Amino acid sequence: RAAIRPLLNHINDLGPELLVVEAGASPLEPYNGAALMDELGENIVCTILSASDPYAVVGVQQAFGLVPDIVTGPATQTSVAVELVRKLTGLPALNLIDPAAKEPFRQFLRARLGLSEHRNASGM
Repeated sequence: RAAIRPLLNHINDLGPELLVVEAGASPLEPYNGAALMDELGENIVCTILSASDPYAVVGVQQAFGLVPDIVTGPATQTSVAVELVRKLTGLPALNLIDPAAKEPFRQFLRARLGLSEHRNASGM
């Protein structure tokens, strides 16, 4: 926490409109992902979970009480896996490697982050 606070204060001083943060390689390993989530608190408006498999999504939900907004990663690399994520968790899942997912993902981000259709600054 002592290391992350100065960084977050510096970022805040820069006044970004939004911030994309990756919190560790695994929330169940000691990468301080939970401390970062704690520090960001109510400033978190969207959580994207990149999971290794559909059952890992359930594990994260049970271990942390975290309900991500969307699931990506290897857990979504087949249509069967996407359906299993939805069946087990009720969460939307997108295979971001599939070019067909590009527009649905853009729409998801626009809606979740409150961005307009005409925003182009970040390529969205």
